[in-house]
Amino acid sequence: MFVACILVSYPLQFYVPMERVEKWIKRKVVETKQEPLIYTVRFGGVIFTCLMAQLIPHLALFISLVGSVAGTSLTLVFPPLIELLCCYSRGELTKWVWIRNIFLISFAFVGFATGTYASLVQIIEAFGTSDI
Repeated sequence: MFVACILVSYPLQFYVPMERVEKWIKRKVVETKQEPLIYTVRFGGVIFTCLMAQLIPHLALFISLVGSVAGTSLTLVFPPLIELLCCYSRGELTKWVWIRNIFLISFAFVGFATGTYASLVQIIEAFGTSDI
């Protein structure tokens, strides 16, 4: 089931970056060479990401580190900051908005710190030598 989920979800995850690359190719490359180049870049991107997944030892540890940094930022830091900016621009910045968003950002900082610390400790344990 895990392989089936990846097989179905990988094209969806790869869609957004490829859409950006295709727009760049369509602006910069002659029309007759666009389609072969687009397929070459798609194939190269898939092969590159698969090679990186195979070549990075302990990939799960790296994914954990990226998740603790990027996941926390995207889910708990940026939305409150965006809300603060939007409320400020509309003149609707109340005490309740400040309290709620400061609480969320503080919670995000705790999650970021503990998640990053745990990931780094696991990486050090995995790559550390027992001779030192």
